[in-house]
Amino acid sequence: MYQLVAMLSILLAAKFDETARSAPTMAELNEMSEGAYTAELFCATELAALEFLNWSVVVITPMSYLRHFMNASLTHDEDLDGELSKVVVLLAGLALQDFSFAFFPPSLICATIVCCGRMLVKEKLGSSIEVWPEHLQALAKYTKEDLSKCLRRMLSKYERFFGGVK
Repeated sequence: MYQLVAMLSILLAAKFDETARSAPTMAELNEMSEGAYTAELFCATELAALEFLNWSVVVITPMSYLRHFMNASLTHDEDLDGELSKVVVLLAGLALQDFSFAFFPPSLICATIVCCGRMLVKEKLGSSIEVWPEHLQALAKYTKEDLSKCLRRMLSKYERFFGGVK
């Protein structure tokens, strides 16, 4: 039974977070279990699990907003956008590993990650990029002042790991 639940968890996760091509098929699941479970049992167990969870399988994280905010943040300067993408991924990793960020809404964390990334890239490359332009404020529904507490925490975390803003 534990094997069935584990395989079902993989199936649900793949269906939820991956493309249809990467989700295992019933035939593949059956092969993995060496024929221990039928397709009907997989389907019935999947339905039972979803009903147990009240179909509540979505967890909103800062990453839920990242692609959208980053697309709006692009400058169409290859060097600048490439550096910004790298810095934003690094900052997202820092924020997601630090429990102290859990007290902020995921959208605010993501907005802070993008704002902080733009700030660091501006300083590093000597760019004239606006740190938190109006179109990003309108999209995120946060002003720079709204981000200030989370931004201070993010910059402090960055400085601790990388020795200061460069």
